Amino acid sequence: IVRSGGGRYYQEQEQIYTVVTLYNVPFELELSALLAKMREYGNFLNHLNCTHEEFPTIHNGTQKYKMELKSFPPSTFFWR
Repeated sequence: IVRSGGGRYYQEQEQIYTVVTLYNVPFELELSALLAKMREYGNFLNHLNCTHEEFPTIHNGTQKYKMELKSFPPSTFFWR
């Protein structure tokens, strides 16, 4: 793991990617809208919906994205 500018960068099989974590994502928000917003900041490689540890069928609002960033996303997103 190499740290640079407060972010974490990983290298896997000659591919450099960053894990971007979003917290408190409303469950009503469609995945396609969220992915469209994230694609503004880079190439989307993978997506993970996190769940509660004790209740694995209940999503906790945290989502992780493996991305090749072309620019850094803002620290806060607002949805209307």
